Amino acid sequence: RVMNVNAPTGTTGEGTDPSIDTAQGKLKARRAAELDGMRKLAEQIYGLQISSNTMVRDFITEYDEVMSQVEAVIRGAITSEPRFADGVATVTVSIQGADVWRVVHSQVQIVERR
Repeated sequence: RVMNVNAPTGTTGEGTDPSIDTAQGKLKARRAAELDGMRKLAEQIYGLQISSNTMVRDFITEYDEVMSQVEAVIRGAITSEPRFADGVATVTVSIQGADVWRVVHSQVQIVERR
């Protein structure tokens, strides 16, 4: 697959707040949407680590736990103006393809064949 390094890579983030009808609630919902979008963007670029733990006793599941984690530094992300509908703020978070390529390229190991 060919990547256009000049095209932005992006995703949509959503957030809400119990007091979304107030100015402060709108700001908090917007920030939650931005963080959700950046988390999704980090998952796309850096990948997502998933771990799970299940406890079974007498053939009955006592608990089932699934955890996910992503660690990333995102610089230069662009966030659209928020859209508010049905108590949810939605934003688009994007980053230039060239910035994504730098991350991918730094993780690629070149192996020399002999």
